[in-house]
Amino acid sequence: MTDPLGPTGQLTPDTTAVRMLDAAVPVVPDAGPHDPRLRLLVPHALALLWHVGGPSAADALAVATRLAVALHRTGDYLSALETTRTTADLG
Repeated sequence: MTDPLGPTGQLTPDTTAVRMLDAAVPVVPDAGPHDPRLRLLVPHALALLWHVGGPSAADALAVATRLAVALHRTGDYLSALETTRTTADLG
């Protein structure tokens, strides 16, 4: 992750949002049973990519990509494909 402190010495809202989403997505997506909770994170990841700018953008892109991989590895192929396509368009 990049330097999370803004000019005021506090976390920016973008950085906070990226960290929250990062905490919800598996660090190492493993193959396993379908996890419907992952699909619920997709709109948040895509909205974050749409909104975020500056140094947090690369971190948001990494989290969205990791989410797409997690969806794929748990068998939700259609959601993984759509998440990847939209992430590529926004990122």
